Amino acid sequence: MYEPTRTLTKVYASGAAGAVVTILMWVLKQYAGIEMPQDVAAALTVLIMTIAAWVTPLLPGEVRRIPIEPPPVDVVQPAPDDAARPSSDGGSAP
Repeated sequence: MYEPTRTLTKVYASGAAGAVVTILMWVLKQYAGIEMPQDVAAALTVLIMTIAAWVTPLLPGEVRRIPIEPPPVDVVQPAPDDAARPSSDGGSAP
């Protein structure tokens, strides 16, 4: 079964980095008169968020685990038996 989902430390770090870059863009515009194009500011935010998530380590309890459940029984089809299939020349398979 699936475990309850938890937000990983990497997600927190990425979100915080995005907020910091957004506030920094506002401070630069408000107090230094530096206005950055919106596309550049968005790209910088994504870049900083990605770097923050990449360098943040997982805590000991945070495991990278993908739960896998087998498909329902009625979906699984057995592979055809090669010996039971007739050959292409109409004769029986050797």
